[in-house]
Amino acid sequence: MFLSNRDSHTSTMELKRKATATIIIFTLVYIVFHVPVFLNYTRHVVSLYVTGHFNDGVFYQQYIWLFTYVMTVALNSLVNPVIYLLRMSRFRSEAFKMFIRGR
Repeated sequence: MFLSNRDSHTSTMELKRKATATIIIFTLVYIVFHVPVFLNYTRHVVSLYVTGHFNDGVFYQQYIWLFTYVMTVALNSLVNPVIYLLRMSRFRSEAFKMFIRGR
């Protein structure tokens, strides 16, 4: 069955709308997971500028940096495939084939 020009335009607009929503979701997730890194870095820079040295101990600085950077980036990387699975039917079907059926 051939799609009319109007049907084709409607389906193209729907795909563009869905793609835009997916991009917005990925951008918001990226921002949410990277705000703690930015805030921690800003705290360190302000502390260094105001006092001339970091107020926290070296171990505390390294622990907080490790947590805010490594963990938030890792969590962001963990969430991205879940978003793909929820938003993209072709990705979902191929993942199902690969992981469940073993093909």
